[in-house]
Amino acid sequence: SLTLGVGEKKALEGTRASVRSLYIMAVIIGSVLLLHMGLIAWNLFSAYKMVYKMSITDQGTNLNNRSAYEQHLTSSKDLIIPYAVCIYIDANGLHELNNRLGHDAGDKMLKSVADSLQQNLPGAKLYRIGGDEFVAFPAGEDEEECRNIMSRIEEELNRCGYSISYGISARRNEKG
Repeated sequence: SLTLGVGEKKALEGTRASVRSLYIMAVIIGSVLLLHMGLIAWNLFSAYKMVYKMSITDQGTNLNNRSAYEQHLTSSKDLIIPYAVCIYIDANGLHELNNRLGHDAGDKMLKSVADSLQQNLPGAKLYRIGGDEFVAFPAGEDEEECRNIMSRIEEELNRCGYSISYGISARRNEKG
């Protein structure tokens, strides 16, 4: 058995205290670094989500854009859809309105069409696919209900001085 002197015991205790302090510091620094890396990962993920959302959203109307529409078509091309209604909407006179009153007036018209679609077709997948063209896939409404809804939308927009044209198509048990 090894016997330590008083000085050696104090030195050993000091070494143990130093090692313990270093261990605690390593744990604290490691924790701070992990937390920092977690925050960086969260910020990157949040930025990715924001950029992705912006890439599929029409900035003028806040509807889904053509890219989102094409993704929707691609993702559903192999599905058998029991019942689907598609509404194609065209805002009439956008070019003339832009020329006569400026693009702010045209933007207001497009926003009014989008807002009316959102209010009257809750739950629908709505897309602005071109300058003055919109597509809606209503959620649960049948063709006749959609005709009634679109008639109301058309009247509502007419009262605001805007005009739309639309077509409605319904299919049962179609692929894609």
